[in-house]
Amino acid sequence: MKKKKLFLAAFLGCSIYAVSLSSNVEAQELTPQNEVSVQVYAPSKNGPLYKYVSNVYRYSAWRGGDVWTLTNTTPDKVYYNDGKYNGYLYRKGTWMEHNPKTNKTRWVSVYGGNTRLIAYGLATN
Repeated sequence: MKKKKLFLAAFLGCSIYAVSLSSNVEAQELTPQNEVSVQVYAPSKNGPLYKYVSNVYRYSAWRGGDVWTLTNTTPDKVYYNDGKYNGYLYRKGTWMEHNPKTNKTRWVSVYGGNTRLIAYGLATN
């Protein structure tokens, strides 16, 4: 009986050792660490807060007829957005262009003004 118990204990010990070598061991964290991430409202791109935009051209449609009665259809201000800056640009100058081949005339206006940097929302620092 002693031999059977000794043999059984030896067999169980070897099998537990073999199982422990072949199985993967996973660890668990008993006390989780709390990390605090700070998010700040800031522009996502570094750059000046304002940018002056100039030489933005708008053209009216080509029209024939009397040049002196041709009304200017270009607006006084236009909205500008290049993805990084946005704002309104105001008309700085206006003139007429004439095409002698088609005998048509159109108004040309040039715009300029300050635009503001767009804040894209949360940016982590």
